[in-house]
Amino acid sequence: MTKQSTSIGKYRVIQLLGEGVNTKVFLAEKDKEATYCAIKVFSGPYLTDSSYKKRLKREFSLKKQIQHPNLVHYFEMGEFNKHPYIVMEYLGQATLQKLMAHHGRAPSSIAVSVISEVLKGLAFLHDNQIVHRDVKPSAIFLTKKGRVVLADFDIAKPLYDNSLTL
Repeated sequence: MTKQSTSIGKYRVIQLLGEGVNTKVFLAEKDKEATYCAIKVFSGPYLTDSSYKKRLKREFSLKKQIQHPNLVHYFEMGEFNKHPYIVMEYLGQATLQKLMAHHGRAPSSIAVSVISEVLKGLAFLHDNQIVHRDVKPSAIFLTKKGRVVLADFDIAKPLYDNSLTL
């Protein structure tokens, strides 16, 4: 995505939320709907390496199939300027990692409550034969509405799939 670009497909980019080695996540708004979402745009090996493309399609297809209040909702997958992207619900920017860095250790009752919600999402995944494989404080979001949501399904895979090790 170029700096001049203000849109990705039918979404108007508002701001960069964060970046990883091969990804950038943007806050965006769906055209004419005032609906906010997050768009994860992939680069690097995702553009040419078939195993990365396969992993990306797997992440999307796994999450598109399931819906749970403690798991980020995925809406669509596409390609823009040869960069694959995934559109998902916008959860805000309050991750467990950021809250721990700012507030330090949480009282036991709050910690148990947060982890309990994460476990509900993980139990739902496991009931659907999906393994997340990357649970960490930066993948746990606490929304303004009080939801605890697990995100970051980059290396999730079906329980029965032994073919991909990424």
